[in-house]
Amino acid sequence: MFNTIDLDKNGLIDSEEFVQACCKSAEEEESDAFSSVLGPISGMENGFSVPVFRAFLDGMFSLLFSVLDADQNNVLDSNELSVLTQVFGQDGSPAGWMEGITGLQVSREAFLTLCWQGSASAVEAREWGHPIKQMIGLIEGMRLRSNYMPGVRLGECALQTWEDITLRHVLKTIHPHVAGNLDSVQVSTLMDPCTSDSALVYTYIRAAVEGGYEDELSVEQFVKLIRNCLLSIEEAVHGPDANGFWMLLCAESGLELEGVSQEPDLGIQILQAIRDLQPDPSATLRSIQCVIKSAANQGLVGAPSEASIRTQREIDHGLPLDSILGALL
Repeated sequence: MFNTIDLDKNGLIDSEEFVQACCKSAEEEESDAFSSVLGPISGMENGFSVPVFRAFLDGMFSLLFSVLDADQNNVLDSNELSVLTQVFGQDGSPAGWMEGITGLQVSREAFLTLCWQGSASAVEAREWGHPIKQMIGLIEGMRLRSNYMPGVRLGECALQTWEDITLRHVLKTIHPHVAGNLDSVQVSTLMDPCTSDSALVYTYIRAAVEGGYEDELSVEQFVKLIRNCLLSIEEAVHGPDANGFWMLLCAESGLELEGVSQEPDLGIQILQAIRDLQPDPSATLRSIQCVIKSAANQGLVGAPSEASIRTQREIDHGLPLDSILGALL
């Protein structure tokens, strides 16, 4: 799908390529509306990198799942899934054959696969605009009704949703190696047993989650910890020994990462690499331990407050969400 959209094959999805994937021939106003969707989530001047684009779409599809899951039981039945026909059209819906099946239960992961399939077909036909508009309308309606992440733009909301769900999956993956129940994680198991400075790592963890725990972290605290770790690592690549730091992180964590030059999406790139280790609990846990240790060695970078969630990339490149919706819907 990315190769189809990336017409100049430079590894980035720019606004012109995005518009061409959405519509065969668009009026100038509609083209501007589609290209503006890129603004709030692009961390690079020339458009999306592939890791950001992957994360954004996974986040959008996850938000759409939450919209359709009317009874909030974390699976979709055939009636709930039927809305995909509204999104992708009767002919393009990847779930059309599932409608009316008694006892059908579609998980979030399976739903994301269906959305990717439907999007790939729409991109191939250069008719992705309709699904994009339908998804935005349904998601923003849900956010308005439930007051979900008020004041946060759609792109950042999708990325945060992807990050949160990914980290929760990571925690479930490492639980065979983690004492306690699925609602918490032992701090000791998050610490690299080979580290020479356990006190430093322990102090970093306490600061990263702002205290409030004894020997265990809640799921929410674990998510907050790793988010802070990724911020600390992103800060480290601007230091004097960025290449050395990055090479050591890759070697110790066992993660397959691109070069340090991909600075705007390092956190997303690292988290996607950790996710790709699943379902290997040992490798996933080792990578988490290494990320925490590497971040601790760099010092704490505070987690963004609710007021500062609108990142600089949004301010530089984004348009107000109501302007986007007004043009699209």
